[in-house]
Amino acid sequence: MEKCLEDLLMKASILIDKGDYKKAEKILKALLFLDNKDHYTNFEYARLLLEKPKRKKELINVLLFLYCEYNDINATLELGKIEFNDGNLKNARMYFESALKLCENPVALQYLIYINIHEEKYKEAYKLYKKFIKYDYKECHDSVNMGITLHNKLNLPISKHLKKSYFYQQLTDYNEDKAIEHIKRHLEKKDHSVYSNIVNVDALYRDSIIKIQNINPNTFMVVDKYVLDYNYIVGTSRNKITNRVEVVTIPNTKDILTIYPKANSKLKAKIINNNNFLR
Repeated sequence: MEKCLEDLLMKASILIDKGDYKKAEKILKALLFLDNKDHYTNFEYARLLLEKPKRKKELINVLLFLYCEYNDINATLELGKIEFNDGNLKNARMYFESALKLCENPVALQYLIYINIHEEKYKEAYKLYKKFIKYDYKECHDSVNMGITLHNKLNLPISKHLKKSYFYQQLTDYNEDKAIEHIKRHLEKKDHSVYSNIVNVDALYRDSIIKIQNINPNTFMVVDKYVLDYNYIVGTSRNKITNRVEVVTIPNTKDILTIYPKANSKLKAKIINNNNFLR
């Protein structure tokens, strides 16, 4: 790529980092018009499309081009994440395993561990986990619970310190009262997700158990997560009102660990006072 074109590509990359997607796209489309197969231009265009959720199909096409033509590891990982989030675990596994063939990558290891835990392939998950913990991968907030789950499932030793954790205690001896008490922490104003004072947590817990019985989790990692919508404001999430909760359960079970208000960008409803969860 000529120097002037390289400078334009660098400018587009900086604009993406700054969030000026309109100007960045204009530059990238001009560069793609000149050479629609250039690796780096397509890579930056994929980065831009990652910020445009409504253009998912276009993003996938660019990622597939990078994957097929250049064996690009970042494209491989993003395709794996998309398949994972869509629930297509066979395809997700294929992409993450392909990424590991290119290099040992903590993201690929992390998601393969999630998939193996979900599929109850604990020995396979543990082999990957031993590699994963070598990395100081700060994007994975649940690596401790990942270890607790695998050590418990494989009857491996667990430290006394970890045995005191809420997650371990519920994993090994589930207690509804403890779960409800844990959920009630979201009645406190200091939390980033806070219930409205009209919500009865005990009733919400019982209602959630019924609602999740015959549905699959929306997402799963070390825990399973279900999203439930109500016809009233349940509280706030990051200082924005919401009618949505996220129900978190022990993996592959319906045992609820916690429930908290979850942001809902589509919320248009007003507060409804007559509901089943009034105090």
